Amino acid sequence: MYKRKMSILILRPLNRMVPRTTAVFLLTVCIVGTLKHLHRISMVSYENTKVHFYNKRRILSGGIHSEEVRITNVGHPSVMPTKAANQSSFYSLIPSQDFLTISPEQQAWVEIKTPQQSERLKQSKRIATAHSRRKSELRAACRRVGKPSNKWMDNIQLIAAPQRRLVVCHVQKAGSTSWHKLIYNLRHDHDQSKLWTNEGHIENRESTRNLTDVTKRLLTRSRNATRVLCVRHPFARLISGWNNKFHKNFVASVGNVMFKSMPGLADYVNETSPPDKDHVISFEDFVRYIADHGLDRVDAHFKTIDQLCKPCSYPYDFIVKAETAPNDLWWLLNRINATMERFLVHNAIAMTGNKVMTVESHSESRDKSTENIFSAIVRHFFSRVPRETIRSLMSLYYDDFAHFGYTFDIETLSSGGFR
Repeated sequence: MYKRKMSILILRPLNRMVPRTTAVFLLTVCIVGTLKHLHRISMVSYENTKVHFYNKRRILSGGIHSEEVRITNVGHPSVMPTKAANQSSFYSLIPSQDFLTISPEQQAWVEIKTPQQSERLKQSKRIATAHSRRKSELRAACRRVGKPSNKWMDNIQLIAAPQRRLVVCHVQKAGSTSWHKLIYNLRHDHDQSKLWTNEGHIENRESTRNLTDVTKRLLTRSRNATRVLCVRHPFARLISGWNNKFHKNFVASVGNVMFKSMPGLADYVNETSPPDKDHVISFEDFVRYIADHGLDRVDAHFKTIDQLCKPCSYPYDFIVKAETAPNDLWWLLNRINATMERFLVHNAIAMTGNKVMTVESHSESRDKSTENIFSAIVRHFFSRVPRETIRSLMSLYYDDFAHFGYTFDIETLSSGGFR
């Protein structure tokens, strides 16, 4: 009876102007439109990502991916990038610091994905094409420097397993532990009495440093050698390094080593924003220190890949992207007759309450979705960083963006270039 009275009250004024059937139709259209609008408000899905926001209880999941706008004026902070699509609806739903906490450093050994035999040929072509493209892009970006040298470089982070003619330049926060473990196992030919420990990092470096000149020359010049560089999005490395090295758990176990290695950093604590309950310095204050002081006085975890591995000077054959390594590494390992069951990844995990969403290896059909999730976490952290600071960071890490095809749009805060 109540519903009938309401419909009569609504339709009665309309009967004087339009036929009853037309009034019913117009009212239905209005109701449907209103419901759709309310649905869009209650749950937003950004470019088919798996990032959903449920009313005030919001969950943001992250890592670092997207296939979006190329950087154009990264080296020229005074030039504003082209205005992108309006993102105000998405910005308004980014969780505030009150809703979001960052869990302790997440270390996960992700299983290396090996495709079924029927899919291997197709996947091999895809991966080979990606490596060829990455190498071509690097060479194009390095033209002003000239061709790579055919000389061994002791001043960069090379580790080697000469028995397999494998050389890797390990990059902190880009899978370096996984590569160290592989090199260690290959050097010891998987001897069960030589189990991997963290001391293997030091042993690998010393062993490589003590190689004979003949071996170093062979590893650098031979066409049968495999020279690998593993890279990661510059801003992803920043987030991962900050989350790990400035987490209270890390400081409690090893002390304030990062503050000692970066003079003046302690002065930036609480400078613009207090750290969250899990960290000793906020991300915003940390990156402002880097923007102000440059990269000469930062720890290796925050130096550029260009500083650590000299990609324009050493003849790398393969560029592995940490973002796709779990799905692609089987192909490269097969070339050197080696195995790596798992790949260590470090993610800053965002959570709300007791609900946590992690970034794991996804199948090829979900790559785009994963990229959008990864881009969302970078957007979250950099949404609190002033644009001027971001421009300085983009300029400092320009070579890593340009050499490896990574992107960042300063207007939309979208990241890309992960394939």
